Amino acid sequence: MVKVCLYFNLDLDLFMNKYRVYDIGHNNVYFDDNRNKEHIMKISKESIMPTNKVLLDLIKIYGEKFKVNFSISGLAFEMFEKYAPEVIESFQKLAKTGCVEFISQTYYGTLDVSYSLKEFLFQFEKYNTFIEEKFGLKCNIFKNSEFNYTKEVLDFLSQHNFDGVLIKSLSSHLKPSYKVKLNLRDFAFMEINSGICDEVQRRFADQTWDRWPYSAEKFAQDVSNFKLGNELNLFFDYEYFGYKNRDSSGIFDFLKYIPNELFKLENLDFNKVGEVFSSLEFSDDDGQNQFLSSSIDASEFYENYLGNKLQKHAISEFFDLENHVFKSENDDLINNWRKLSSCNHFYFMNTRIFSSRNRYENPYHSPYDAYVYFMNILNDMIFKLRELGILPKPSLVLSTDDSVKKGVS
Repeated sequence: MVKVCLYFNLDLDLFMNKYRVYDIGHNNVYFDDNRNKEHIMKISKESIMPTNKVLLDLIKIYGEKFKVNFSISGLAFEMFEKYAPEVIESFQKLAKTGCVEFISQTYYGTLDVSYSLKEFLFQFEKYNTFIEEKFGLKCNIFKNSEFNYTKEVLDFLSQHNFDGVLIKSLSSHLKPSYKVKLNLRDFAFMEINSGICDEVQRRFADQTWDRWPYSAEKFAQDVSNFKLGNELNLFFDYEYFGYKNRDSSGIFDFLKYIPNELFKLENLDFNKVGEVFSSLEFSDDDGQNQFLSSSIDASEFYENYLGNKLQKHAISEFFDLENHVFKSENDDLINNWRKLSSCNHFYFMNTRIFSSRNRYENPYHSPYDAYVYFMNILNDMIFKLRELGILPKPSLVLSTDDSVKKGVS
């Protein structure tokens, strides 16, 4: 029996204001509330609500035969609560069916535990508490930002009784998904099969695609042609349903008929991700160390988020402020600092991805603008910390050193 796990992922960006140098010390508004509200309202109306309606209808039709998993960032949930509470209600209805599971993650999508274990722990606990309080469910599988893991993260999760992590792009010599013994307990590495879904969701409405018009029947054929193991993790992004692929493209009919077409395949059923854990085979070797040393995406992750001087400088300066920010005991300052920890802020500073050819994909027009706005906000935080006496105020010293004079001239 092939165990299918169907996932829907959403990781919303929190747009910064175009924070200029002359705003430092005068402007307390770091984020573009109007733009964020407009974006969240649009994606809620066009994507989340209609997608969740289809999923709930499918559960009503198929009962426990149809199950779905959600990977939703804490920041997305926070914006839904503020601007579109009906989205939270739709997830609560889905949670009550008993046919869904939520994937744990850090609340604001912080980059890496190696920068701040304290902040990682806070965001980890905040997210899991939110899911339990809002939806009455407990998370047992974890997805780190951009599927990036360190040994510290894996040890931490196993010690906190988590069953495993979602991963992607493993070396070919490893099993797609497997279990290991980690800190004396079973721990799973579950690979998402993004290759099946990526092209479908990106090109679904593309009439130049040789497979257009695409259908649930064609999707079932693709699944059957895929080298099936004991489980199959199908990973979709919410934004492609109704937002990037319009309703008129037929994307919701495609989703509606996926279960019907997949059920025609022999020996296949839908599962919550936690249900697959027990059926995974153990790795014959040291799977944990092989994963950490051979993950294809490891180098790509650092290239995308920490690959240039802008990114490295921004994240270094950001975490250098951590202890000073918390020493202030200023809730607004702390909350804003945490929102800046999202890895997407550093992603938009990537000069390789956001070249002149695809700069339209960057909400800040260029990586340099993303860097400047981010650093100006940090400088305003420094200004506030100096006003509070947490950081010393700089002293103005007029140097008479000849080398300085030559440098100025």
